[in-house]
Amino acid sequence: MPALRFSPASLPAGAAGRRAFNRIRRSANLPSGWRGHARRIELALSSLLIRAVYLSIAAFLTMRYGAAVARECGIPVGAQVRHQMHLIFKDGINPKAYYFFELYRDWSVTMGQQCVMRREFKQGLLKALHKQRPRIFKGRISLGHKLEYDDHCRRNGLRTPRILAVGRNGALHWRSPASDAADIDLFLKPEISRGAWGALWFKKAGPHHYRSIGGRRMNLQSVLDLAARRSTRKCQLLQESLSNHACLSGLASDSLIVFRVFTCIDQAGEPVVTHAMLRVLSKLEPSWRGSDEYAAAVDLSTGVLGQMCGDKAYGPGDWYDFHPISGVPVTGRRIEDWDGIREIAIAGHRAFTDRMLLGWDIALTPDGPVLVEANAYPDTEFLQRVHKQSIGQSPLGALLTHHIARLTTPDQTVTRPLDFPVPAIRARIVERLRN
Repeated sequence: MPALRFSPASLPAGAAGRRAFNRIRRSANLPSGWRGHARRIELALSSLLIRAVYLSIAAFLTMRYGAAVARECGIPVGAQVRHQMHLIFKDGINPKAYYFFELYRDWSVTMGQQCVMRREFKQGLLKALHKQRPRIFKGRISLGHKLEYDDHCRRNGLRTPRILAVGRNGALHWRSPASDAADIDLFLKPEISRGAWGALWFKKAGPHHYRSIGGRRMNLQSVLDLAARRSTRKCQLLQESLSNHACLSGLASDSLIVFRVFTCIDQAGEPVVTHAMLRVLSKLEPSWRGSDEYAAAVDLSTGVLGQMCGDKAYGPGDWYDFHPISGVPVTGRRIEDWDGIREIAIAGHRAFTDRMLLGWDIALTPDGPVLVEANAYPDTEFLQRVHKQSIGQSPLGALLTHHIARLTTPDQTVTRPLDFPVPAIRARIVERLRN
């Protein structure tokens, strides 16, 4: 197959990424004969289906937010509809970006080209970019396998949450003395999972007694039995639960606060921090309603927080200077040991330099920063809302454009043409029902 030729240097990061993604999909090996024709037809139909879905999304969001934007920003509803049609038919992106990224505040016909969307980023483009990085180990370290990730971090002197025991096939295998689990906060999660799916915490409620995320009181043996039972379906990790630094007081009630820090390989081959935001998950807070994720951007030079927002409500007034649940101040709050968080993120990427871009979840504890997890396919859309800036206009935009320009060979394992990860969604639903 001839090498693909991209010319994205003159295009913003979003447009360059989508052009590369579409060419990767079209250039993937197609079967010969009627199967190849069927695959081409499926590709064409998927484009029509996606546009139909986008039109439905535009109609729904305009009904939900159009009047508020017209009232607060002076943009007629008709103009909002025209802008969204431009995003769908000219830029080929989800019109959700119009309200989620607040593109209406300073609209221009080139704004959509700056937006990096989840579809192309997670369904082929970022995988192809990762493959440009040399394999410095026998194979790429799996970030989805928490044990493999933890072992590699510890070999490189990086601090991670301490794993007390591993549950497999209904039995617990201790990596620390069993007595270490007594009278400390505990955290249980699947060894392979995304985000906080299937995670449980257990807070100390007295000698050898705990309070679970649902408010249930349990003794230590009950916690260990639960971990063993859950391991019959999926390998489980029993960890020492981390606590938040005092500078984060009031931002969460029971859960661990993490900082999502983006690092990317620069033109010189070194990792640099491009974005950071503080994240709080409502689903880990039993006293909070809903499943919203709340976040606030972190100024990379000072470690000061900006306004907080959520990922479910994104009208023009859905920004908070004070925490929407606890009411404590957010905007202007300074994060202690911010330099330490930046340094451990960069050190982490140096240990996983076979990836072009990583999204780190870093906890700030009373004893310093801890690398909780690393994500090789981090979400870009909420990041852009939180920072009130498209990726193409950020420091990451220039780096992405640089790497995309060097992308000359197609990735042969892109997502199926309809671009809807049905098996992954089905697996999540089944896991949620089981838990």
